[in-house]
Amino acid sequence: ESFDLWKDYLTGRKALDVITQYQVKKTIIYVIAMTTTLLLTKNILVLLSIYYITRTISELYFFIRTHIDTSLHEPLDEKALSFAKHLSLVNIAASFLNIDRIILFHFWSPVELANYAFTIIIPSHVRDAIRGIINLALPKLAIRNIVDVQKQFKKRFLMMIGIGCLASLGCIMIIPFVFSSIFPQYRDVIYPSQIFSLTLIFAFPNAYLGNVFHAFRWVRGIYLSNV
Repeated sequence: ESFDLWKDYLTGRKALDVITQYQVKKTIIYVIAMTTTLLLTKNILVLLSIYYITRTISELYFFIRTHIDTSLHEPLDEKALSFAKHLSLVNIAASFLNIDRIILFHFWSPVELANYAFTIIIPSHVRDAIRGIINLALPKLAIRNIVDVQKQFKKRFLMMIGIGCLASLGCIMIIPFVFSSIFPQYRDVIYPSQIFSLTLIFAFPNAYLGNVFHAFRWVRGIYLSNV
């Protein structure tokens, strides 16, 4: 998680276009790695290993690249430095809020853990993919006047709810096909996974709010949106 600090640094500098480029590249790397692995094996331990290895290597790469990029090594102003510190605290707090995974690891069997992982895998990756697309608007949002953003806020927020509903419906429809054809041994998680897909309805409005808070450095809003 410490390698993820490059995002806080770049957000503090309002280098949102760079963040978007890096996030898109991360997603491409992940999709290629996981797709290739799925074509070669269905072993859950191998899949999890590739997931964490890919994540760690990609975060390390962008951490180092941010550090050595001389074009971003101009002196930080105090406001940007303070904002980056707050973002780091948010990330640390968010890691502690993932208590559910710790509890499951200690009290569930490997089979139950595998079921849980496959329950959330499709909705989670649909959420991450669409969030990446939503984040493409960050650079433009950051240079806009807050009054203009307020005028279009209701329209954009409702649009995000609509996107969330479509994404949720899409997941509900494709989940039975995916598990029946690719992971038949995990058919029992089809219904729970469809239920979990309903969280997408709220994920995208929350992502839009997060973009607004980050673009205008509203620290209190960022803390509240991550609770």
